[in-house]
Amino acid sequence: MSLGFVLDAREKAWHSASNASSFGSPPPSTPTAPFGARFAATFYIIYLALMANN
Repeated sequence: MSLGFVLDAREKAWHSASNASSFGSPPPSTPTAPFGARFAATFYIIYLALMANN
């Protein structure tokens, strides 16, 4: 896995999380904001782990 791929995925995850949270309160049927935030946090942790290994 290349670092560019991880950075690109983290960027997309961050944008999806911030877009979901900027809508205010989404409908109850769509848990977009919590999922997006969890997704961004996961990729950020992977990114930090990769940087620590280098």
